[in-house]
Amino acid sequence: MVISTVNKYNTHTINKRRAEKEDFALLLSEITNVEEIKEKVRNSIENKGRVYGIYRKKELVGVYIFERLENYFVKNDDASVVIGGKKINFEGAWLGESSAAFRLTDKILRDEVREYEKKIEKDIRADLSEQISFGQIAGVEWGDELIYRRQLEKKSGGIGCIWGYIGGFALGMYMGWMLFKSFLMGLCFGVTYASLWGGVAIATSKSKTEWASYDFVNKEYHSENEIEKD
Repeated sequence: MVISTVNKYNTHTINKRRAEKEDFALLLSEITNVEEIKEKVRNSIENKGRVYGIYRKKELVGVYIFERLENYFVKNDDASVVIGGKKINFEGAWLGESSAAFRLTDKILRDEVREYEKKIEKDIRADLSEQISFGQIAGVEWGDELIYRRQLEKKSGGIGCIWGYIGGFALGMYMGWMLFKSFLMGLCFGVTYASLWGGVAIATSKSKTEWASYDFVNKEYHSENEIEKD
């Protein structure tokens, strides 16, 4: 599947059939061991990881290999998150259904791709973010950075809630007057509708999710040293 196009380079997700072609990664033989790359690509795909290939026409000129780590995130009773046995405060990390993560294990690029590296990686990150949104994974470890979504609590009230009360009251007054031709009934309906619409506004404004990243102090999340947030 094509993820993006930057200049003359197309970024594809690589499947097993493509990886098993005889000429796969032929141009990368100048800078790496092709057989090792093929093996890593196969292992990633077989274990539900994700592999991105950078192609110039039909020639592979770069590859990003992500392994899948099951149960990467473990949520505790105190709402903190554990990574590799170490407890870390992620400020309300939103894990969704999956507790797995992708981790970048290999990044190999020919020199000709370096000029477009940042743009290509931006598109890859966007695709990985979709995988998080779809619930396939909960985060992505990319070098010393962890990409995830967090849920932020918002204060009740605000402009949206005020307009919810005002709009509800106005609608209630109108409905009461139209149905009963009575100012008193309009007032009653206005108060009722104001409470209803204001409550809806508050309920929908309590929380939101946003993208966040975490910079590891210790890049090896599975090491024996404690990982603490700066």
